[in-house]
Amino acid sequence: MPVIQVKALPQRSSVDIPKALRHLCTETAVRLDIAAHHVWATWETLEPGHYLEGDKAADLQPASSHGPIVTITAFEGRSAAQIESILLAIAEVLEHELSIDHGNVFITWCEALSG
Repeated sequence: MPVIQVKALPQRSSVDIPKALRHLCTETAVRLDIAAHHVWATWETLEPGHYLEGDKAADLQPASSHGPIVTITAFEGRSAAQIESILLAIAEVLEHELSIDHGNVFITWCEALSG
């Protein structure tokens, strides 16, 4: 059961965060060939001034900097190809849903031991 955790700056009013979370769950489920209800996702909005790139702060999500920070925790046993597919899908979903530049998402895969 993968858990996707997104931390990002406040989004423009046109961004539908629940829709983005659903999209993350469904795309991950497709790549793992599991039901979407087996994938969990959370979103934490970082306060303006609490996320800096060097000495640069932003109040809203910029397109080309201050990328969303994503952590995926999943039980062991996924192949390298599955992991790569999930990482790419999550990046693509967030780039599309948030209208940010390609490559402006930071994702970490954390493998948990089952049991």
